[in-house]
Amino acid sequence: MHPVLFQLGGWSVHTYGITLACGVALSVWLAARESQRVGLTPNQLIDLSLWIVCGGLLGARIVYVVQNWPLYASDLIEIVRLDHGGLVFYGGLGGGLLAAAFFVRRRHISFFDATCFLVPYAALAQAIGRVGCFL
Repeated sequence: MHPVLFQLGGWSVHTYGITLACGVALSVWLAARESQRVGLTPNQLIDLSLWIVCGGLLGARIVYVVQNWPLYASDLIEIVRLDHGGLVFYGGLGGGLLAAAFFVRRRHISFFDATCFLVPYAALAQAIGRVGCFL
């Protein structure tokens, strides 16, 4: 298997990260083409997607660190070292949903309409990203 796609200087570029990024990019592009259906402009959809990705990464990392606190208690800098791995799916889901809720509330967009519209695209991004898990 190929968990590390390539080395860039002293950094390892992991296959999962690249496949997930490709899945997110494809999903955002496809969703932006259809965003008018729920009253979002393509730019609003891209902004929302950035909020969801950032909230998802933060939530995924927080849950992982909490679950593995003894590993991080003695070396707190490791908490921000995403290159050492450690993300949890359901933390990412929760963080992404919280970020989406915050975004749509501030923009007076229906949370229900936005999430119903985005769920298939999120599933596509996750499915493509999961290919990287197998590698």
